[in-house]
Amino acid sequence: MASTITQNVIISIRLPSELIEKLDRLAAWQDRSRSYLASRAIEDFVERESQAMAAVEDGLEAIDRGEVLPHSDVKPWLQKLERGEHARPPRPKKR
Repeated sequence: MASTITQNVIISIRLPSELIEKLDRLAAWQDRSRSYLASRAIEDFVERESQAMAAVEDGLEAIDRGEVLPHSDVKPWLQKLERGEHARPPRPKKR
């Protein structure tokens, strides 16, 4: 069974001193290094943005397939959700 070795790469970024002070306080409180917390923050950001990008790409592919929701179907659904009501999402319609 082959093992995978992850190679770390060093990067340099400029941050406001106030942010570094907050990061250092968090690092001390969590008994972690500044680098560890920064790495985790970047990992979380990349994961969230990757998920958002995938959702947009899925939506664009759905549009290409002709699966669209007219505003007149979406607006009442969103209004119900805003009022705290349970509502099933409208189904896409073929163009």
